[in-house]
Amino acid sequence: MPPEVNLLNERNNGESLLKLIAKNLVLSCHDVSSGGLITALAEMSITSKFGAKIQKPKKLTNSLKYFFGEDQGRYIIEIKPKNLENVENMLKNDSIHFDKLGLVEGDKITLENDLKLSIDDIKEGYKKWLKEYMVN
Repeated sequence: MPPEVNLLNERNNGESLLKLIAKNLVLSCHDVSSGGLITALAEMSITSKFGAKIQKPKKLTNSLKYFFGEDQGRYIIEIKPKNLENVENMLKNDSIHFDKLGLVEGDKITLENDLKLSIDDIKEGYKKWLKEYMVN
């Protein structure tokens, strides 16, 4: 089944994101859609050439749903560490659920001990998958 769409939450999330952007608190942003969170991170890394060190949320119940779910109204935002408290307070005031994913660093996406992919490998796979899929 596709994820349920909650238009009120989606609107609230989008409006809160726009407020953060208007206050110059967002360095970069990507919606979480096709392919989920990991795909959005990969696309951000390909574009920026920066990797990320990701941590699983402490109360994670379903890793596949969390990292690959295509839920509506989810965003990854990159902020400066000095703005973390301000951003968290704004999101809490707007009743936005959020998780701190990790840090922008290096040239790989790492997810604790579960995943380690170089940006070059991600980029190569991204460029070749359709051609290889169509040939097979």
